[in-house]
Amino acid sequence: MNRVNEELFKKYTGRFIAQIRRFRGLSQERLAEIADVHRNTIANFEIGEKDLNIVSFSHIAQALDLGSLDYDPEQKKINGSLKPLKPFFPAEKKLLLVLGQAVDTLRRHSNLSRETLEKHTGVHRNTISRIEKAACTVRLFTLTNLYDYFKVQKVSTDMNSFTLQSLKHGRIIIPL
Repeated sequence: MNRVNEELFKKYTGRFIAQIRRFRGLSQERLAEIADVHRNTIANFEIGEKDLNIVSFSHIAQALDLGSLDYDPEQKKINGSLKPLKPFFPAEKKLLLVLGQAVDTLRRHSNLSRETLEKHTGVHRNTISRIEKAACTVRLFTLTNLYDYFKVQKVSTDMNSFTLQSLKHGRIIIPL
């Protein structure tokens, strides 16, 4: 399986976020203020020098009213959609718990050990363990690598659940 190229992922994701920010008429300073992150975080992310943790990314996505984000590694492009209303993002700790449960569920459905998953994705087994236990804030690129391995096509949330659509495992619903 081809792994997602980290440098290209950061570059294209950053460019996409910069385009949406400009489309929304926001400066980096204003977006940083709304998303509760430092302006340098926004600037470095937009030029592809920084990979965000999933909590910071969810704050930015919420501030931009980003409805979805799809990365196509083969075509090397990012597509997204905007929502007129704010998307629902669970509280930070709950988000980390749900993401950890999702990775654990996908790994167990595949009958994989953390060591085997590490060999396939390049994500260290201890990092996988910390993600599954919600003991760390996962980087966006790391989560993308894991989801790419499990062929996750779509992730969505609503007030009651977190849903993953995977080519390997079908639809997985995790209650919030």
